Amino acid sequence: MIQPKTDDILLSVPDYMPTLLGVMGMENKIPKVVEGKNYADLFFDKPVNRPKKQLYFGVQKPILNRIPEGLERKTTHLPW
Repeated sequence: MIQPKTDDILLSVPDYMPTLLGVMGMENKIPKVVEGKNYADLFFDKPVNRPKKQLYFGVQKPILNRIPEGLERKTTHLPW
């Protein structure tokens, strides 16, 4: 059983799916084309190769409301 805990591992979005599949014991179902890593061993107190870097994307607030010249703001409403 997985026990609650905290950790400072640097996970990125591509790591979520392979890690969740690994936690569920479905490592063999992780597609070969997946770019993320399976860090499931972390949840079972086993050693993992920890990433040393992570890429973050961000936007400064003033830029959020400004539409660059030549572009239109378009909102898409999903059917659900």
